[in-house]
Amino acid sequence: WRSYEALKHALRLMSDGVSYTANVNALACIARELVLEGSRTPSFTCLHLRRGDFLTLGWDGGSKDLQRVLKTVQTYKQRHEALYVATDEANMSLLAPLGRMGGKFWQNIEARLIEGAAQLGLK
Repeated sequence: WRSYEALKHALRLMSDGVSYTANVNALACIARELVLEGSRTPSFTCLHLRRGDFLTLGWDGGSKDLQRVLKTVQTYKQRHEALYVATDEANMSLLAPLGRMGGKFWQNIEARLIEGAAQLGLK
């Protein structure tokens, strides 16, 4: 943002212009609980790692270099904080080091999120 005022204006527009249904909010709460499960803190780091279509299109953004990605996560993830990794990586074994850092992937929470949604009567 070119200024703090521009940032405040953009945030105001986003909060006024974007609203979520009760169902989406309920699903977000379930997802947050699943990501934080076992964490010692009420926050988490989320890594959005685009490696499929972005790499195919040549928009690397550093995601090709997994050592760089790991170093970045180690730099910013707080001690005892949960880690959620949103990715389109086709070969999940490449991301095993993130799993060893406690990373949770969509595959770890999807079934339980669907189960939680069903318990709330969401479809």
